Amino acid sequence: METLHAVFSIGGPLVTLVGVAVSVLGTFLLTKWYHPYTEEGFLDHLMDTPLFVMAVLHKKNEPIPGEEIQRPERPTEAEKKLYDLERISRIAEVNKERRAVSLVGVDLLFIGFVLQGVGAVSSLIDVSWVHIFGR
Repeated sequence: METLHAVFSIGGPLVTLVGVAVSVLGTFLLTKWYHPYTEEGFLDHLMDTPLFVMAVLHKKNEPIPGEEIQRPERPTEAEKKLYDLERISRIAEVNKERRAVSLVGVDLLFIGFVLQGVGAVSSLIDVSWVHIFGR
């Protein structure tokens, strides 16, 4: 019984971790045609993503008719990041989707989610084992 418990204790988190890695790879392949840069450029873009998110969240709404909006003379950091994001997305339009790669990405995403589910169930069995059978 102790060996089986060890299998669930180690296997649950390990299978979950593999599932996460497979899902990340699947998502990358699925969305690869959106990326107008190399893998290194993608990592750089990921580092800027929190700034892009903040810029999108701070984006001004359309002005209400009759309401005057005062614009600063220089663009804000948020406006600069939004401009960068627009420029990147226009460049990405040049990339044509390779549907075979996208399909593999969808498959890997599904497999990754299944592995995460198996890992979560294994972890649940492990925790239940400890509380029910009590070591």
